[in-house]
Amino acid sequence: MSEAQQSKKISVGLVLGWIFGILFALTGISSIFSEPVSGIVMLIMAAVLLPPINKIVDKKWKFHLSGGIKIALIVIGIIIFSSTVDTSNTTDQKDNQSQVQQKQQQAILETKQPKDESKLTEEEHLKSANNEHVNETESEPQKSPTETKPNSETGADTIIENHCQSEWPNDAKMKAYCKEQQYNGLTTLNLNKPSDVTESQFSTIRNHCKNEWPTDFKMRAYCEGQQYDGVRTLNNGKSADIGDTEFSIIRSKCENEWSTDFKMCAYCEGQQYDAVRTLNQGKPANVSESVFESARSSCANEWPTDYKMRVYCENQKY
Repeated sequence: MSEAQQSKKISVGLVLGWIFGILFALTGISSIFSEPVSGIVMLIMAAVLLPPINKIVDKKWKFHLSGGIKIALIVIGIIIFSSTVDTSNTTDQKDNQSQVQQKQQQAILETKQPKDESKLTEEEHLKSANNEHVNETESEPQKSPTETKPNSETGADTIIENHCQSEWPNDAKMKAYCKEQQYNGLTTLNLNKPSDVTESQFSTIRNHCKNEWPTDFKMRAYCEGQQYDGVRTLNNGKSADIGDTEFSIIRSKCENEWSTDFKMCAYCEGQQYDAVRTLNQGKPANVSESVFESARSSCANEWPTDYKMRVYCENQKY
């Protein structure tokens, strides 16, 4: 009974040795040129399992591996093989797919890291405002380009065609989407001016945004919307905690700096109002009265119309 069991055990081991030995040998041969380390590992595992090689080793060197040692070597070999297989092709494919998806979604969704508004310069704020893409039209049913296409702007078709072709030369789907968005922007531009914006302000805004975005009607429409918001903010006038003299100085300064940009003019005034509030807080607790008075007088003379720089100046002197 024990002899039969022993014979059966040897027969099963022999069959498994042939099956996995041949499998490992074929894998090693096929991968040895592209992945030398992985190929060599597979050939070694094949040599451990194939019965003819075991017989040659046993006959020539009187060396025999037990079943447990063979299993341990195979496990180690598989681990080494898995760790050395080149996954660059798979990674490249995933990267390519990711790039395509990002490119297709670029015009739809735009992820942007928030910035601390207080740390932006006025120029950076302007760039940030112009680069924000608003997706308001995407919450409403979209009309096809043929339905929304107005005819009031000469050469609009050519401008849109050239703009979207340059943006998406090899992507017909995104080019069509680009054109749809451009025609939506053009439709918005052809609407009447808002009732709370004067003709003079409207003309200034239209020229400003056209110069900023000569070939992009979507961004031109967005730019005009931002400018209208700036006009409305300016129309609110001064806050109760800002004196008439300070308000007059601030408005004159910001209008001179941003004569054609109502959004930046409103932003400029907001920065100046915050500076006035800081100055109105009086002397810091850790600053002596004499140092405070000297700094305040000196900085007021140096920056008579710029409260923001006056605050900076005083902090430097403290």
